[in-house]
Amino acid sequence: MKYDTQLEIDSYIQNNLSSCRPSDISILFNTSARTSKKYGKSSFLRGHLSVITSRLKEMSASKWMLKELSCIIYGLQNFSSNEPDLIEFLSVITTLAAEIIKNSDEMESLQSRYVSMMIFGLKNMDSKDKEIRRLLSVVVTPMIRGCSEDFNAQGVGNALYGLQAMKSDCIEVRDMLSVLTDKIRFCEQELNAQEISNALYGLRKMNSDCTEVREILSELTVKVRNCKGDLTGQGVGNTLYGLQGMNSDCSEVRNILSALTVKVLNCKNHLKAQEICNALYGLQRMNSDHTEVRHMLSALSIKMRHSKEDLNAQEIGNALYGLHSMNSDCVRVRGMLSMLTAKVLGCKGVLDAQGVGNTLYGLQRMNSDYIEVRDMLSALVCKISSCKEDLNAQEISNSLYGLRNMNSDCVEVRDILSVLTIKVRKCKGDLTGQGVGNILYGLKSMSSNYPEVRDMLSVLGVKIRSCKTKLNSQEVCNSLYGLQGMSSDYSEVRDILSALSVKVSNCSESLSARGVERALYGLRGMGKNYDEVGEIIFSLRTALSKSNNDQNEVNITKDQNEVNITKNPDIHMNINGNINIGDIAALHDNIPKNLGNSIYGLHGTRGDFVDVRDVVSILSANISGYKERFNTQDQLNLLYAYIYNE
Repeated sequence: MKYDTQLEIDSYIQNNLSSCRPSDISILFNTSARTSKKYGKSSFLRGHLSVITSRLKEMSASKWMLKELSCIIYGLQNFSSNEPDLIEFLSVITTLAAEIIKNSDEMESLQSRYVSMMIFGLKNMDSKDKEIRRLLSVVVTPMIRGCSEDFNAQGVGNALYGLQAMKSDCIEVRDMLSVLTDKIRFCEQELNAQEISNALYGLRKMNSDCTEVREILSELTVKVRNCKGDLTGQGVGNTLYGLQGMNSDCSEVRNILSALTVKVLNCKNHLKAQEICNALYGLQRMNSDHTEVRHMLSALSIKMRHSKEDLNAQEIGNALYGLHSMNSDCVRVRGMLSMLTAKVLGCKGVLDAQGVGNTLYGLQRMNSDYIEVRDMLSALVCKISSCKEDLNAQEISNSLYGLRNMNSDCVEVRDILSVLTIKVRKCKGDLTGQGVGNILYGLKSMSSNYPEVRDMLSVLGVKIRSCKTKLNSQEVCNSLYGLQGMSSDYSEVRDILSALSVKVSNCSESLSARGVERALYGLRGMGKNYDEVGEIIFSLRTALSKSNNDQNEVNITKDQNEVNITKNPDIHMNINGNINIGDIAALHDNIPKNLGNSIYGLHGTRGDFVDVRDVVSILSANISGYKERFNTQDQLNLLYAYIYNE
């Protein structure tokens, strides 16, 4: 049978499907996949799945062989799991295969190439779909486990490449990875550069937090070291792109990064723009504190130096996003930043809204004390200003969070703030609670002495008031901590405090010991005689009574679901009554630095107000158990605050 054109496929199905045997359908899918790829078509079988499914339901499982079902699944490589009729088709295939596996002795004699072909066919299938997970659990994993023949090198590359849409947060995916590990380990052939590239690219949605993923990485590290071939430019981009979910805190990740660095250095091709972008994007969870990460940056810097291509706007956004775990204290990071600045200046395209968010988010560990960082900011000002799209709330949040180590004493930082203020003002979407926390946290190195900062605060006050979601305890603490360089002498700062008072009052979660420290420390620039300062202290006094258990510092996730909040009642500063110290469970976990910073943050407030005295009293009660552990700085913070507040 020959299916070189869509017309031939249509004709065959129309005239012969009712009499098709399993082998005919298998060949139909197999050859259709190959010819579709040859002609650049998504699939010649698109639109026919429904009638093929009906035919499969009529056929007995006893007439099928596992290799025929493997070829059918291989033929699905151009389908994605959200296509019409595919889920029902997969359900029928899974049921058929389960019956065959149960009643057949074919498993042990099944050739490994059919198993790897089958997995390759899943390359566009998303593991979030229930029927895909069922297919993995009932068919794919048992077939890998039951196949007695070792995978060859191509089989290893194809099998892992087929997992590129799968996420390791699914137990079915992890189970499959577990049985695949042995197949990789016992593969006696050396993987060539293309097979290495395919294998690592297939892990792009996997997370190194999973044991099974780390075990796969360990086996692949051996294969990379034994590989004698050189990666192409595309291979460099794809292998590193596949590591985007891997954290360099894991030794297995650092080991494979070390092995790949040699391959990058030996690559004889000049990297194209897309390859540079993919390589850097794949480093997004890599911390430049690790030697292996710094060596990889050096290798990529050498390749970039010889690259003649300009990056387009999207590539700039993705490349910078990939640096968001890198610290500008590292000279190699600054060197990479310099080369990317040249690419930004040479880019003729315009950043879209997502690109603006990505570029600035990628700078979150960069410090504006360095000239290389300031040069990048200067180059980005024009790009952000020329962005024609309105930024949504998430993009605004990402942009400002990325400035968390930028100091407003630098004119380049203030220029960025100015163009972002225009974008915030035009943003029609509402911030989430997380967005409020992240945006204000991003301003923690800014001073309200500058008009550009006050202008930003002015528009953010409106956004905070219109936020419809409750802030959780972490978001409350991040918001207040971000105000540490602000002075309540400015009306824009007082407006932010007023807006946050409502949010703090409506927070139903308890504050951790670290959270209390950060929230109060953020008030260190707030002065006496302002009602708004009193309001926020009152709100925090109430929140302290619910404090419990420590939490993480910052958590960047997607927008959370919105919930309604109630209106805040009138707030009065001077109230009667004291908080029961014994109820402040979280403060029992406090440490001297927490307490020192907490009380230091209150040094500008009025000690004659009941709310302030209550908060200080709560914190002071925790000091007695820690006196001998306080260092000089902690003691100075405490004394300064007490004397100033007396």
